[in-house]
Amino acid sequence: MEVAAAAYGAETVVEGGIAAYFLAKSTLPLKARLEHIATTGSLPRSSHTLAVISDRAYIFGGEDSGNEVASNDLHELHIPTDETTTAVLRTISAAEQGTEAVPSSRIGHSAAVARDRMFLFGGRASEKSEVLSEHGRIWVMDPVDSRWTFLDPPPNTTYPSPRCFHASTSSPDGKTIFIHGGMSPDGSYLADVWGFYLDEGKWERLPDAPTPPRTNTSLACGQGKLWRFGGRSNGETLGGALDFLELPKNGTIEDPVESAKLDRWQTWSFGESSKMPSPRSSGALHFITTGNGRDYLLLALGEGEKSKESTQENLLADLWAYQLPAPTFSGAGVKDAIRGALPKVETHDGEWSQLEITNIKVGEDEKKDGTWTGRSQFGTAMTGSKQFMIWGGVNPRDETLGDGWRVIVE
Repeated sequence: MEVAAAAYGAETVVEGGIAAYFLAKSTLPLKARLEHIATTGSLPRSSHTLAVISDRAYIFGGEDSGNEVASNDLHELHIPTDETTTAVLRTISAAEQGTEAVPSSRIGHSAAVARDRMFLFGGRASEKSEVLSEHGRIWVMDPVDSRWTFLDPPPNTTYPSPRCFHASTSSPDGKTIFIHGGMSPDGSYLADVWGFYLDEGKWERLPDAPTPPRTNTSLACGQGKLWRFGGRSNGETLGGALDFLELPKNGTIEDPVESAKLDRWQTWSFGESSKMPSPRSSGALHFITTGNGRDYLLLALGEGEKSKESTQENLLADLWAYQLPAPTFSGAGVKDAIRGALPKVETHDGEWSQLEITNIKVGEDEKKDGTWTGRSQFGTAMTGSKQFMIWGGVNPRDETLGDGWRVIVE
């Protein structure tokens, strides 16, 4: 009996120690590693899109290293999963589809992934050309056969106006493609938000986002909300706040009760603090989860405000995490409730923190080393629940880049 009691006491002490360790373990800063990705062929791009489906990354449109608009060929990268960091590049010619419809060459368009397909919208034919007018059409690429189809809005329904340099994302359940903002054909900035509901096959307008209207903003979806950070409007680089819109629970806004819940966007402002990302446009914003209800927004790179004395663009190379409030009855929510009741213990909810980089991997198989550098006008996409990828873009020397990186949270 005494032995059993002693064993129970020891077990309780151990369990208590483990619990105390996990309660005391800070949730910020997050640690991450960077993995460089080169290709077997040259593919410098800017103002393009990147979509990742399974272990393939798809790059479409944009400008090449000579600032010329790229063709409407589709480029597929086989993302390496072994010790190499060189991705096999395959070009899928638009001519392979013969007379079938394919999206034209373009820049400043958007792409999002849902139901293992890529959904492309908008853009313009070149920097000096008109914004493409496609009457609400969404282009769809199915990786099974690497062929394009399209979805047009039903007759007598509303759809977004033509635009370029807007933002797009998809809902985690794969039911909805969202677009927001951008520049209209007359050069004005847009604040509208639209959802294309795949089951219904049509567009619905959501509440406009907070002013000012903007281009090159960053958009993500998670925890049943749309999240927005930054952008550019009439020469001003925006930041200092997170805007979010609560989305209907049933995945559609046809129900008037659910529509009534879509009242307006809300804003979390952060004031002036060194512990937050600087204003930026063309940044990457992704929703990630580390499990048990612990969710974050990751913000990376982009173009900051240029000083009056500088002749170079202020391209940012930083990585930030914003800790979102955990659901009350999740493991993370319970932990935060306990931590909040303890003296001198922080939950870190609603805080920004720069990522702590533990390793930068550049493969020995590469012909030249990759360098993590500030960049804008790149493509970005999630490659897992705790990682995302970037490709291409423009560096501080105004060079168009032809490499990529994976950011993997540990």
